Amino acid sequence: MSTLNYKIVFIGDAGVGKTSICNRLVHDIFQSQDATIGASFLTHNIDGMDIQIWDTAGQERYRSLIPMYFRGADMCVLVYDISNKASFKDLSLWIKMLFDHCNEPHFVIIGNKLDSNREVTIEEAEYFANGVSAHYFEVSAKSGKNVFDTFLKITEQMKQIPKSPKNKSKNIIKIGQPKPDYYTYCCFYS
Repeated sequence: MSTLNYKIVFIGDAGVGKTSICNRLVHDIFQSQDATIGASFLTHNIDGMDIQIWDTAGQERYRSLIPMYFRGADMCVLVYDISNKASFKDLSLWIKMLFDHCNEPHFVIIGNKLDSNREVTIEEAEYFANGVSAHYFEVSAKSGKNVFDTFLKITEQMKQIPKSPKNKSKNIIKIGQPKPDYYTYCCFYS
C-alpha cells in the first residue's frame, strides 16, 4: 500500500503555540520554545499519510514570507491562544492572508493552551469558525490533550480533498490543451 503525501501549513500569531503543537504531535514532547524564525519543517506519518508540516513564524516581520509556504498546501492550520483574546481577533487577518493568496483554501482553526485561563469562550470560537466554514478544535500542547485526536480528524478531512498532480510546472505552456485543474490544493497560486 502506498502512502499519501500531504502538506500542512501552521499559521497564527507569535507565541500561540504552533511549534509546541507540532513538537507534541511529532515527538510527543513539550518544551519552552524560542520564537520561530521564518519557518521550520517536520514530517510525520498519521494513519498511512506522510505529512509535511510547515511551522511558520508569527512575528510581524516574517509575515511577508508566509504566503510562499501556502504553495501546494493541502491544509492550513490557523492557531490562536485561548488565553489571549488578541490572538483570536487576529484570526481574521490570517484568514484574509490565506484568501488573498490561495484559491479555495482548506483550513481548520485550533485553539491552543487549554491548560491556561480562558479569555475566549468555546461558544465564540465555534461561532467564528462556523462563520468562516472551518472545523474547530481545542488542544493543549503542554499536556498533549486532544492533539493526536485532532490530527486524526484533520487527516480524515484531508482525505476528502481531491489531490492534484504533483508536477504542476507553471513554466510549460502546452498549446491546444485545456488548462489543468490546479485548484484542488488548499493554496495553489493562480
